[in-house]
Amino acid sequence: MKSSLKNSLFIGLAALGFVAAAGSVNADAATTSNGFHNLTTPASSRNVSLTGANAIYNKPGTIKGAKTVVSTTTAAKLASSTNSAKANFRAYGYTETSRGSVYYKVVNMDGSYRGYVYGGKTLNKYAGGVKSFATTKDASLTSDEKSTTYVFKTPGKENNGEELTYAAPMYTQYKLGRKIMDSTDYAKDKLKVTKAATRTREGDRWVYVEDADNSNVNGWIKASGLKAYNSEGVNQTTVSMVFNYSNYDQAGQKNTNAISNISGLRLLFNSNVNFTNSVNTFNRDTAVKGNKNDVLPKSKLVSTLEKDGLKTVYMKITPTLIPRLGGGIVDNLDSTGVFMKFNLDTDDLPNNVHYGDKLRLSYTIEPSVVYVKSAKQTLIDDKTQNADGYYPITVSNDIIADIINRIATNEF
Repeated sequence: MKSSLKNSLFIGLAALGFVAAAGSVNADAATTSNGFHNLTTPASSRNVSLTGANAIYNKPGTIKGAKTVVSTTTAAKLASSTNSAKANFRAYGYTETSRGSVYYKVVNMDGSYRGYVYGGKTLNKYAGGVKSFATTKDASLTSDEKSTTYVFKTPGKENNGEELTYAAPMYTQYKLGRKIMDSTDYAKDKLKVTKAATRTREGDRWVYVEDADNSNVNGWIKASGLKAYNSEGVNQTTVSMVFNYSNYDQAGQKNTNAISNISGLRLLFNSNVNFTNSVNTFNRDTAVKGNKNDVLPKSKLVSTLEKDGLKTVYMKITPTLIPRLGGGIVDNLDSTGVFMKFNLDTDDLPNNVHYGDKLRLSYTIEPSVVYVKSAKQTLIDDKTQNADGYYPITVSNDIIADIINRIATNEF
């Protein structure tokens, strides 16, 4: 009897153990996958970032034997990283588990991490541990980039983003790398910028350059890897002694008329020596001397005009009674009189200026304000000397202000 009871208990326990074992096997078997499949959506649409919610495994994480490749802690750090090479990922395959979960096979841009990450329940709708990510953002070209001809700043073969060109900004598209391996042979090639972008993680600016002589160079490079082409030639860019006065009405419409400084503004004889001296300085400045076939970048033109005193010019509007001498000798010594500030109308400059061109500049005036240049004194209400060494005086009487403006712009 006792022996029979023991046998029954043994058989019962054995049966329970079998059922438990069977349940364990069935639980493991419930988490299987249907194998690896390639993603077929466009490659550039499969740039992704980790979210940090899930780790990366060597196989779907719920399958027996899965090992961690990237922990959730590391995944979270990569999600906010400023390193495109490590943190930008490309999804290239997937598998679906028997529980209806989608696991994407991903690899980062430098190939150091590769594996499966949970991506939600719907194929091509990234969720869970991965999300869609724009690795670059389009940017507008600056006026300088549109007009300037560039060359490589440091020709060489360093893979640092500044010496070579790339099929895409570095580590923003998987397996799109260098266009050229060494830029030394292209050191003198003229490059034109046609597109711009910023890398999302680093925030650095990249530009797409085109080489008219060697199209294989065409590609992306850091903006800091370029410098303006320095034209070599004997053609001196000059400005005329005749300049325009630009008057903008309230609607923004511009009226322009010419003013000659060859013999001075009307009534002013040869007293505008500031303009004359600046013109002579600019017309000898080698910074705007080059080859007549090359475009003079607008930024370089404006900076040279400013350096030589033509961006802001103080024109004397009071007659000078002392007899004139050639070369402005008296005017250079005589700082007395009343001046008005003429500001260069940079919007009126031609879009394409070539070295050797002769330009006629346009100016606007600062209305209702006159200036004097003299030793510091106490007769002027506004005793503040500006950076140019002049004291401003506001003309509050509208009639007097109008007369002054008309004198300054040769309208009498």
